[in-house]
Amino acid sequence: MTWITKIALKKRWLTMLIAALVAGASVWAMFTLQMELFPNIELPMTTVITVYPQAQAEEVMETVTIPVEKAIDGIEGLEHITSTSAEGSSIVFVQFAYGTDMDKVNDTIAERLDTLELPQQVRGLPAMMPGLDENPRLFPLNINMMPIVTLSFSGDASPQELQQIADTQLVPELKAIEGVFDVSVEGGAGEKVLVSPSVEQMTQSGISMGQLVGALAMQSYESVADVENAFLSPDGLQLKHLAEVSFGPSPGEGINRTNGKPSIGISVTKEAAANTVTTANAIIDKLAELEITLPPGMELVTIMDQSEFIEASISDLKNSALVGGGLAIVVVFLFLMAVRASLVTAISIPLSILIGFLVMRFTGITINILTLSAMVIAVGRVIDNSIVILEVIYRHMQLGERFKDAAINGTREVVVPITSATIATVVIFLPLALVGGIVGEMFIPFALTIAFALIGSLLIALTVVPALSGWLTVKRTGDSVRQPRYLRIYTSVLRWCLGHRVATLVISILLFLGSLALIPFIGTSFMPEMNSNVLTIQIEMPEDSDYSTVNGATLKAESLLAADPDVLTYSTTIGSGSGTTAMVSSIFGGGSGSNIIGIQAVVTPNADIDKVATRLSDRLDEIIEQGVVSAASQQAAMGQMTSGLEITIQGDTNEDVVLAGEQLLDRLESASQGDGGTSTGSTIADRRLAAQANSLKSLADLEIQTSNVQPSLVVEPDLAKMTTLGLSPDQMGLLQQEFMLMARGTTVAMANIDGTNYEIFLKGIMEDITTAETAKSL
Repeated sequence: MTWITKIALKKRWLTMLIAALVAGASVWAMFTLQMELFPNIELPMTTVITVYPQAQAEEVMETVTIPVEKAIDGIEGLEHITSTSAEGSSIVFVQFAYGTDMDKVNDTIAERLDTLELPQQVRGLPAMMPGLDENPRLFPLNINMMPIVTLSFSGDASPQELQQIADTQLVPELKAIEGVFDVSVEGGAGEKVLVSPSVEQMTQSGISMGQLVGALAMQSYESVADVENAFLSPDGLQLKHLAEVSFGPSPGEGINRTNGKPSIGISVTKEAAANTVTTANAIIDKLAELEITLPPGMELVTIMDQSEFIEASISDLKNSALVGGGLAIVVVFLFLMAVRASLVTAISIPLSILIGFLVMRFTGITINILTLSAMVIAVGRVIDNSIVILEVIYRHMQLGERFKDAAINGTREVVVPITSATIATVVIFLPLALVGGIVGEMFIPFALTIAFALIGSLLIALTVVPALSGWLTVKRTGDSVRQPRYLRIYTSVLRWCLGHRVATLVISILLFLGSLALIPFIGTSFMPEMNSNVLTIQIEMPEDSDYSTVNGATLKAESLLAADPDVLTYSTTIGSGSGTTAMVSSIFGGGSGSNIIGIQAVVTPNADIDKVATRLSDRLDEIIEQGVVSAASQQAAMGQMTSGLEITIQGDTNEDVVLAGEQLLDRLESASQGDGGTSTGSTIADRRLAAQANSLKSLADLEIQTSNVQPSLVVEPDLAKMTTLGLSPDQMGLLQQEFMLMARGTTVAMANIDGTNYEIFLKGIMEDITTAETAKSL
């Protein structure tokens, strides 16, 4: 390949001009590259989220989840369908084989969803719920479609007023920003006046749910006492005789607070192809404009800004690359002891890295923590070729050769070794392209980035370095070159190794085996731990806890956070989230339910977040005796969702599944404690069993998760008996409405209490009907 060097030496000024142009184009490419947290890869996963207000889990499963699963079944490349049917919502998570064209798949699913026959309450919900464009909604999953900015909108107003301002002023402006994919609003429900009827008292009084709705809707209320004293019949029957009245969120809804004030959460996600940093910065700039237009007392708090973390990570990696490059230049100078020769090699490092960025720009690879890590690794390798070329040219010139002859002869002398070494290093990373799954998808850009930088370094070493050598090195004449001290030391060590080859090989093998023994102490992980100043706290109260108990625990937790000097802001969610973000989080094990308290706290940048998490967790355990408290950094919480092994057990009945799960858990716990038994046999099978039993001792944090299955009431009208009783079709329809009220409840009226409007929500009674006999007596 010396012909490349000959061309570069023939017109050295042209070589320098081309190098300068390439460097300029590379600088442009570096500043226009997209910056992301992770590589921009396409996950072969998609989700269908359906909202079915107030519907019970079984009804959601029968009328929504199963039809959606059938619509998706049969699509080419389908591997798994996982669904979660909960009160008021259905989530169907679908996974396809890697390499599947997800754009085509999502189009197919969307077409099939449009033709599904679903309940009117589902199809008609977008017209009644602002911000919901379609229902069911197809939500393709992309690793870069996590919320890039999470906001909390709070102020001295009711949650309903906050949501109205958010829907009319904030959300449209944020959606109009280039690169924004979706803006979801969480919360806004606020407290309601809850009416909880007693099944026993309703049966004794002969009052139906429909009669309660009709009687309560006809009256006006200015206090809770007015609601309790509402008359239900002319004979003086009042609501307090057969129902309890309290404050709280309606079933399936949650309450949000920020720094102790009523609030709503706003999550902004970007388009898959959008630049995270650019889009997030545009959002923050827009928020500064919007804050000026808000009514007095309103506040927008940024809970999470992904761009800050990305910029900080990229800055750290840039600093590491600069320090590494500087150290490499210093080491080269110490060995060559020639300033101008060292400057030649110093030029090769940025040129090689810049060429790598240029190729990344045209191949669609983004700047992220993996590709920048690849560049940091490449910094120490790209200088090798230039050092070898420069040293051999330098040596030939010191022996008296003319510059051009020294450059050509020296390059010819080492071109084969450096080319083969570069190709061998590039080939080492090729197996990463064969790794399947998400690991392969993420590390292909890593491998390509190193390959681009190394190939660029080879081209620089064969062209730019020889061209610069004539200007920055000094020709010396002489028959020999003075050997530096380090070379004399190395020569003596080499002679000893050649004279003691067995000892040299034994030492090498021992060092190799010793390095393997360090692996358990070093540890392994899919992704490196990254710093984050967001703390996630979850408090799980007993399932039978009422709202006042849960709210009391929340107030204690908020008081503790408000007094902690390391906590800047905190956002609280009581109960289930009401937006798509909360529903998606449930796929990955996120908590939901009226007994769950979720808190996101932003701590000071200089604080040790792990110590803060431990301290807050311990203090919360002390003041909240009934709840189960967990606290971890946001990054650690994400790691808990993605690491380890998950085993799913399927069966015909819930009892069979639970029994099998408990048996498996017992055996794994026994094996992890070293009681699983080991084989002392001499056969290969015995040794394999012994190795398996020994490996099970490393299991930790074993946990069994089972669905909360509750018996449900099934009512099948006997049309023949109903006709015999003389019930008309209209009355049959009223009976169906009664069943719906029993199951879901409904808002019946408004109450103006102390100047604040509250919805009066009549809760369903289906959960309180524990036997068929009770239902028959209604």
